[in-house]
Amino acid sequence: MTLPIIVKFFRKLPKARPMDDPEMWASKMRTAIQEFARKVNQRYEEGTLLRLLQLNHSESKRAAILALGMNGSYAVNGLLSKTLHDKDQVTAALAAESLWEIWFRAGTKEQNELLKKILTLPDPQKKIEALSQLAMEATGFAEVINQRAILYYQIGEYHKSIADCVRVLEINPYHFGAQAGMGECYLKLHKPKLALQSFRLALQINPTMTELHSIIRDIQRLVDESID
Repeated sequence: MTLPIIVKFFRKLPKARPMDDPEMWASKMRTAIQEFARKVNQRYEEGTLLRLLQLNHSESKRAAILALGMNGSYAVNGLLSKTLHDKDQVTAALAAESLWEIWFRAGTKEQNELLKKILTLPDPQKKIEALSQLAMEATGFAEVINQRAILYYQIGEYHKSIADCVRVLEINPYHFGAQAGMGECYLKLHKPKLALQSFRLALQINPTMTELHSIIRDIQRLVDESID
């Protein structure tokens, strides 16, 4: 098959070598990524990138996923989430990273910038208050609520965190982070069966969360022992 030109752009991205200085390599990679994005934006529409996801060619899919993660709209959320189940683990892992990027810019430009600014606030309570205000203004911006759920978890407000996770999943049913977050809350509340259910659902959404396998085994063992 004739390779899409995006693959040629993708292949020019620098590969890390053991002898590379981490900071210098990171700077080089940032510059290369910016150039990759510029070239892709000149040649590809979002719909074309989505069609590349259907190809049986890992490099094409990886390049398209990277590009969508950098500039794709929230409209690609559903189709991109399907690649979490790609048989190629690198492709699936890249999809998970790109989805997080998309979720963080699912609002307007102003809302996206405000979310970033709020998350730099040093005081957790002020963060929660600011996120609550933004959530009222940006009702469909699931990541605002998810970030508040994380903060509620961190301060021990587990029931509030669960309620926020439920809201996130109502807006974005592919949000594996919120689904796993519910599991963490249920563990803190000593509800292993509900935790087990939440973690299994998270893994169904995103099989790349391989760390959940051991967690699920441990919880299942506790549940089985309590029954005995």
